Amino acid sequence: MSQLIAEIDWKPTFNDKPVPADQQESIRKAVPQEPIVEPDEDRKVLVFSATSGFRHGSIPTGKLALELMGESTGAYEAVVSDDPANFEPDALDEFDAVILLNPTQNFFMPNNKQKGEFSKEEWQQLQQRHKRLVDNLIKYLNDGGGIVGIHAATDACYGHAEYGEAMGGYFAGHPWGGGNNVTIVVEDPDHAINKAAFDGLEDFQLREEIYQFSEKPYSRNNLRILLNLDPERSDPVGGKKRMDDDYAVSWVHQVGDGRLFYSSIGHNHHIYWNPMILKHYLAGIQFATGDLEADTTPSGNPKPKIWKPLSAWKGLPNWSEENGTNAFKVNRGIIAYNLQNAKANAFLASNQEYGNFILEFQVKAKTPRSGVQIRAETKNYGMNKRINGYAIKSGDNFSKDRWNSYRIEAKGSTIQTWLNGKLIDETNKISHAKGLICLQAEHNGKPGGAIEWRSIRINVLD
Repeated sequence: MSQLIAEIDWKPTFNDKPVPADQQESIRKAVPQEPIVEPDEDRKVLVFSATSGFRHGSIPTGKLALELMGESTGAYEAVVSDDPANFEPDALDEFDAVILLNPTQNFFMPNNKQKGEFSKEEWQQLQQRHKRLVDNLIKYLNDGGGIVGIHAATDACYGHAEYGEAMGGYFAGHPWGGGNNVTIVVEDPDHAINKAAFDGLEDFQLREEIYQFSEKPYSRNNLRILLNLDPERSDPVGGKKRMDDDYAVSWVHQVGDGRLFYSSIGHNHHIYWNPMILKHYLAGIQFATGDLEADTTPSGNPKPKIWKPLSAWKGLPNWSEENGTNAFKVNRGIIAYNLQNAKANAFLASNQEYGNFILEFQVKAKTPRSGVQIRAETKNYGMNKRINGYAIKSGDNFSKDRWNSYRIEAKGSTIQTWLNGKLIDETNKISHAKGLICLQAEHNGKPGGAIEWRSIRINVLD
């Protein structure tokens, strides 16, 4: 870092690793080749990523992606700079939008380790400058400018309430880390920003770090929520703090005469060569610059959940175990067949019967099988019980190396089965109108291969 000179002209510098050549090529192949909408005029945006807290290793990757996307689409010209002077009023007026790419803490300040490089008076001057520049940014937004916040833009300026209110929320941890698999729900499919990036999708999966937000200032009564995370269909994790299970991922916000777009997606390197996410960013940027019209009416409180989880973080509260003791174990939301206590015909049966429903779950096994029966009856057979129900089939798209996603729709006499997004089975020859849902590991009297289930949930239609 350079030393303070003259009045207050300290500028941050960072020793970021360059983007490897193969990643550069991946980005070039992934960036959109045309804008979401033709810009009304030439647009210029500032890409700013200074940090005084944690610094994401993916920042250089994101900078390059945003710069190349502007060039390939013609939607904007990107000025990539961490110079605080760009946040003086006259300088801000030169930009149609400001992109805050993973800035952290008081991002116009040196970090606390560098504090000893400055006198007490110099540090106070830097603090005063920081507050003034943040005020400038908020005024710029209120006066009709645009802000795009990516990922850690909500992990900043905690002592500046107007910043948090404008951004829409403050970071309160990330239960889902960069190695977790998450399911993102397209909450508002017809919204202009979502339609541009996710047209036709109800949800999608990512490996990404996803934030949760503190109770205030985040509020659905102030924000138009675009995406949210479904915790029931994401990796089971600890550390979740929201009692309402509301894990918003992206939103838009009208602030005075200005426009704000935020997405918490943006931690991992590979995000910046994901074509769909790049379109997500592009639509948000063009909204912020004023070229893409999009509704900012607040979403309001979410609709009551129609899904009931059947798997839990610990224990088996929705199941009864038959023909064995401790044949099934639960760890961090995953139900696993315990081979050490294996017993022929051991199974779990739901505590209630279901007729018409949509059932979703994920399964992992070394041999293709779902291990699930529906609309099942149990009958005594000697000292044990047996299951008589419809066995959910597998398909040639079953993977032995990852979690497989099933969706079962049982309506009247018709049952349809989707595996990893593909319809693999449809039948209307079902004799039972209702019955139990059962989990079973088949082994024909001998302990079989391991099988695990997770993210089991049901939407009851009757």
